Amino acid sequence: MKVLYLFLNASFRTFALLMKKLYFILISGLLSISVFAQNRSKETSSSTHQTLPPMSIYSWKVTPKLGTEYRVNVDTVPLDFQESSTGEGYRSPRGYLGNLGSPSYSRIFFYQNDIPRFIFARAYEPLLLSPENASFFNTTIPLMNISYLSGGSKAFAEDHFKVLFTANHGKRLNVGGTFEQYRPNGFYNDQSVKHDNYSFFGSYSSDKYVLQAYLGNNNLSQQENGGITEDKYITDPTSITSGSGVLTTNSIPTKLDKTWNRLNHGTFFLTHRYNLGFYKKEQKDTVETERFIPVTSFIHTLEYNKFFRRYIAKSSDTAFYSNTYMKNGYSGTNDSTNYTSFRNTFAVSLLEGFNKYALFGLTAYIQNEIRQYRIQRPVADSSYYDKRTEQSTFLGAELSRRNGKTINYNANAEIGVLGADLGQMTLSGQLFTNVNILGKTVQFIANGYIKNVTPAYYLNHYFSNHFKWDQSLQDERRVRMEGELALPEEHFSLKGGVENLQNHIYFNSQALPQQEGNNIQVLSGCLSKDFQWGKLHLDNEIYGQLSSNQKIIPLPALSLYHNLYLKTKIAGVLTLQTGFDVRYFSEYYAPDYCPALSQFILQSDKDKVLIGGYPLINAYANLQLKRTRFFINYYHANEGMTGTNYFSTPHYPINPRVMKIGISWNFNN
Repeated sequence: MKVLYLFLNASFRTFALLMKKLYFILISGLLSISVFAQNRSKETSSSTHQTLPPMSIYSWKVTPKLGTEYRVNVDTVPLDFQESSTGEGYRSPRGYLGNLGSPSYSRIFFYQNDIPRFIFARAYEPLLLSPENASFFNTTIPLMNISYLSGGSKAFAEDHFKVLFTANHGKRLNVGGTFEQYRPNGFYNDQSVKHDNYSFFGSYSSDKYVLQAYLGNNNLSQQENGGITEDKYITDPTSITSGSGVLTTNSIPTKLDKTWNRLNHGTFFLTHRYNLGFYKKEQKDTVETERFIPVTSFIHTLEYNKFFRRYIAKSSDTAFYSNTYMKNGYSGTNDSTNYTSFRNTFAVSLLEGFNKYALFGLTAYIQNEIRQYRIQRPVADSSYYDKRTEQSTFLGAELSRRNGKTINYNANAEIGVLGADLGQMTLSGQLFTNVNILGKTVQFIANGYIKNVTPAYYLNHYFSNHFKWDQSLQDERRVRMEGELALPEEHFSLKGGVENLQNHIYFNSQALPQQEGNNIQVLSGCLSKDFQWGKLHLDNEIYGQLSSNQKIIPLPALSLYHNLYLKTKIAGVLTLQTGFDVRYFSEYYAPDYCPALSQFILQSDKDKVLIGGYPLINAYANLQLKRTRFFINYYHANEGMTGTNYFSTPHYPINPRVMKIGISWNFNN
């Protein structure tokens, strides 16, 4: 096992570079084939009056541990396409650095992910192509989707380009790939983004053998400016410009220049299972068929991840940070660290539904993970590195019911039995009911967990030019309960939850990981209701939150999303959605951002600033004609009319008023 781990670690970067070159060749070829095929199909249709077969597509994702499949929608819905051009998030609000593709976090506590093993990737998780967010497909006709989004003039352009291709080879095998590129230059100095991400995926499904495989590579580059030097450039520009008030965004000075964060992430994921079962004869009308009934599955899941992170400052950044520990012979910084992990999971599952008494499924598994860390030594020369290797073994079980008409559930238990995570424990569960009351479908969802989480290695040990720590944090203890009542036909849902945290780990105002021994409680609720009056629609989402310790876990008490639009058909073929949306969160001491660690941290008590209390209004129009979607989005249309405190993160203002456009084509013939 360790030999395979070392081999993958040594060869993955070379393989990733080779795959990237092959990928661009493949995409170029597929584009040519797609255009040629489309032209040929038009010629055939016009000459022989034949029509193409209808498109049928099925899409799903898998859970990373056991490879359980669950259905997802294909991104072809015409509504709210313009949301993909903003960094604020769809409905649930996100804080970010004001530029598309920049580090971000959820303002809703219950949507915040746990701190990952590689802590420096946390702020980039929504941007990373990974097995957790990968979609797999089964389609009767090859599908290619190309999307391009842009906004602003050439100097400030926000370009975002995506390609998806997938095709079946027979009924059982599907292969495909994606490419995604971010190129926002940014409206403020030194905040450009350059991300290039690509992936390959494939699936095979037969009665007895099922496989999904995924290979992805992410190359992220974020120029860091440390925020603007003085908030009054935004909140009170006349006091800076001697009363003229004329100020362009690129004339506002920022705290850092010639500074970058770079993150590379390569991943390989494979989940496959072999089913034991029997064939059952079925008769429909006069046709007799056989259907395979699986009884037991033997499951193996493998996941390999490699992260490389570098923080580079080519000019002096010592005034921005409190400490400098390395003497590199120049005034800049060149920090780097590596992390690799290799995880195997073996499981045996007794499946639900193979006879009338098998009302639930039962799975038991064992998981082993090897992790390796490479960090700089605490000496005055950054060319020295230490390597640390750790292993963890977990035992787990899952009890589930997924095919019931009224009640479905799953319950999971996992405990670390060997290695670095000895004693780590998770108990979690979800209950889903679906009943009919007075002719209306009523859903109730309850979920919760009890966790005892071992701190990530980087939270205890780290050394760089401006930050160092060597400590032993205790396990975090978390208990959460949530409930949701939904009426899908009425577009209504009401949910709420509470979480208790003990030994909560956070980054303090000095950007150092710290632990709060006292209990902290977080209450959260969300009301969602969409209205329709003929062709006029009003979508609404209201979040309320309360933290018992706002100093450690600062949260906006109120977050709002409203979307008023007209949806209609033009000439019976063109779908039009036009209107405006409003986002708002109440004032609070939002987390600050530390570029050298890529972390959102608590604000310093000396210069705390409130952000929020500012509505963000976008006016837009979405159009769809057959397989083509198009939008125009007038972002931040209310600039200069509803105040000036338009910061998403302290000292990081959002972009000024700008027109954005986007187009998405589906080539599926």
